[in-house]
Amino acid sequence: MIMLPGFSTNAEVTEYSGRGVGMDIVKKITDEAGGHLRIESEKGQGTAVILNLPLTHTIVECLRFSAGTQMFSLPAHQVQRYFEYTENNPDLHVQNGEEVIIYEGKALPIIDLTRHYGLEKSERPERIIIHVRGPVRETCIRAGLVMQREKIVLKPLPALFGEHFKEQTAMNGCSVMGDGQICMALDIETLIRRVGKAVGRKEGEEYGRPE
Repeated sequence: MIMLPGFSTNAEVTEYSGRGVGMDIVKKITDEAGGHLRIESEKGQGTAVILNLPLTHTIVECLRFSAGTQMFSLPAHQVQRYFEYTENNPDLHVQNGEEVIIYEGKALPIIDLTRHYGLEKSERPERIIIHVRGPVRETCIRAGLVMQREKIVLKPLPALFGEHFKEQTAMNGCSVMGDGQICMALDIETLIRRVGKAVGRKEGEEYGRPE
């Protein structure tokens, strides 16, 4: 009964409750994902809502961030650090026409996802650098906003996208957030390979300054 549309224990409808919209949506999404939902109650103890999702849906601890008007996620264990920067940061340089940042004697490239994917620009300036390290290589990503680390449900991309979609886009999944936004999961190694940027020259070589 709890799963039926319109069911509510409130006698009055308010801005936040009483409309009977909630658990029916949860059940619908769970069914569409091929999962199961059950409710267990014990008098005097409480009620537990238990979700069983197929293994094709993975819960991953991620760092969410925005680039342009799009939201992305990275596996939390790959994020080394992130910080806000200014244009006169002495560690920012230009190498072969591309921005890099010097860290521990390495010139790490800065990937601009807004430009790479041709995204609509946000009014928020992208002045946050996220330093990420994959299994083989490392790089930096420019971001406008960084959210807190959290566990999110990562869904595989639909089969209709084709088997080459990940290699072409460096995206290996997506998540639907509570507010309905789509968060695309990035594969760092593929992204570096697609953008053609890897760790640059050693500190001490000649660099220009960002324009």
